[in-house]
Amino acid sequence: MPKKAVPPKDVLIEKGLPASPDAEKAVLGAILIDNYAYDLVSDMLHVDDFFVDAHRRIFQRMVALRKGVPVRPIDFTSLTEELLATKELEIIGNVSYLSSLTDGLPRAVNTEHHARIVKDKSVLRNLIHTAHSIVQEGLDGAYRIGEEDSQNAFQAFLDRAESSIMAVRPAARSGLICVSDIVPSLRTPQKPLGVSTGFTSIDEKMACGGWATGELSFILARTSHGKTAMMLNQAYCQASAGKVVAIFSLETAKERLVDRLCCQLSGVSLFKKMHDMLNTWEQDLIEDARKEIAKLPLYINDMAGLNANDVNAQVRRLPRDVGQKVDIVWGDFLRLLKHLPGKWGTTNDAVAETVTTLKRGAQEFGCPYVWLSQIGRFQTDKKSGKPEPAPTISDARDCGEIENQSYTMVGLYRLDQAMKMVNPDWVKNGEAQFDLLKDKDGPCGVVPLSFVGSSMNFAEVETAAPEPSVEQRSLPK
Repeated sequence: MPKKAVPPKDVLIEKGLPASPDAEKAVLGAILIDNYAYDLVSDMLHVDDFFVDAHRRIFQRMVALRKGVPVRPIDFTSLTEELLATKELEIIGNVSYLSSLTDGLPRAVNTEHHARIVKDKSVLRNLIHTAHSIVQEGLDGAYRIGEEDSQNAFQAFLDRAESSIMAVRPAARSGLICVSDIVPSLRTPQKPLGVSTGFTSIDEKMACGGWATGELSFILARTSHGKTAMMLNQAYCQASAGKVVAIFSLETAKERLVDRLCCQLSGVSLFKKMHDMLNTWEQDLIEDARKEIAKLPLYINDMAGLNANDVNAQVRRLPRDVGQKVDIVWGDFLRLLKHLPGKWGTTNDAVAETVTTLKRGAQEFGCPYVWLSQIGRFQTDKKSGKPEPAPTISDARDCGEIENQSYTMVGLYRLDQAMKMVNPDWVKNGEAQFDLLKDKDGPCGVVPLSFVGSSMNFAEVETAAPEPSVEQRSLPK
């Protein structure tokens, strides 16, 4: 007779969840002996980190004693009264169990070591529970419920699974550090504060010598003032310097971006390229540019409908997929990011959560996040002959969090585009400016640039003009 199939054993039932009741008792006993032990472990351990129910309840009462008003000492008497008041004394095993916590415990207890054991076991349990939930959702197909587009539902499931696994990692402990411990580290070479823009005159103006690492920054400009061109200019310079660059292009297809980049690099007219009007020499220049660009560590995503969590998930995934950590993230542009799931009272609330999520991504990955933000047209009187003024911080009307969360805010301005609003016959003169509206650790100021319309290329001005005053800032001099 054929043998009956034996069902696989459930490892959790056979082995049980990771836990160390002895380490938990050692921590609780140490706190009862000396309340200083509580201060050592209070920012490391939480109530849910204890596996034994009685230990969770006891630690919760200890927290209540220390965080109550007034603060009370943690001793047998006060802890017993607290457990009596919450009707938990019998549940934990009465006073006899409290007394047993210190049985055999030496006066000199390695509390932090025992606390780390408790924390590590807790993290393992959380990881097991998270993995089990992912397995169940995948097996049941629950991620498809209520979703019309199965592919989007599957992608959302992968992103949730990835985020939930990453969320299991415990946050680093923080605390007050004496400056005497900080000063020695300042004598050693520091990591670069920023990623170069590729424009020397701009880097010299910026506090970090470029876009600040681990920070969120914005470039504000009105439509057709060259936001995408500026992004590509800088992305090429950064990638050429060996930086891994990620571009999230929510407005322009990746093929069109590469075409624009080829024209910038070769100096060939983008209009002629788009209308297949190139001569043999220009075609050779474009082909050489393509070969050069193909060598760059430059990654582009042009998928529509991304939200801030999707952006962070893809930046997190790139080192695993290609073995390279992202050095700078570009986004074109903010308003095209889909709102995060949730019920938002206003659009400002939704944008605020998006900006906050992008900021968290920059901090998590330790690289600059630079996002373009399109601002509205300025309502100017054509009869006055005055052009649109340069962007200001107040033009970032999406929400106040753009200013609050940003490290650097830049206004990009081209005089030829500004003058079109009042004089359509205005001759293009190539004057542009890169206006540092906010630089958290440095002065603000204006960097004059030139713009080549045919190849959509920004360039530095050889002889920089005097910096305009606030009153003159709308017109580059």
